[in-house]
Amino acid sequence: MTGYDPMSLSIETPEVEFGGAADLGEGADLAEEAIFYRHIIPVIFWKLQNWIGVGLERKLKIAFFNFDQISEKIISSRREEIRRGKRETSMDALTYYMNVDTTKYKHLQPSNDKFIRDVVLSLLLAGRDTTSSALTWFFWLLSKHPQVMTKIRMRSRQSLILQI
Repeated sequence: MTGYDPMSLSIETPEVEFGGAADLGEGADLAEEAIFYRHIIPVIFWKLQNWIGVGLERKLKIAFFNFDQISEKIISSRREEIRRGKRETSMDALTYYMNVDTTKYKHLQPSNDKFIRDVVLSLLLAGRDTTSSALTWFFWLLSKHPQVMTKIRMRSRQSLILQI
């Protein structure tokens, strides 16, 4: 999505700052919970909580702040890579939106970091639950159909032998 490697598969297991910020919460679906909460209680109450900085609104504000900090770091480093000409070989969503042809897509604003951040956030949130659901169903279906699992293993062995 962004071309940023948080080193989450590293042996040292560093803190994955981007993962927590992208989820907008500490393991829970904080953004979804806050939006649901905003629909249940009167607007004046959640706006007051936001202004005072308490409850879910406080957590949401902190999560957005963290996401903004991380996004700013990623976007500015990518802009620097593009300026130096180092970002020509690989293409990810972030680089694509930064280099988009504004004559063809007039409403896109690739020079606006807030616009780029919002695009990345919407793509991350849209893909998060759908990807996990698809993988869950995929592995459940594999467990119900062992013959398919056998075929996958055979094909992976064959391709490994062909590579050697």
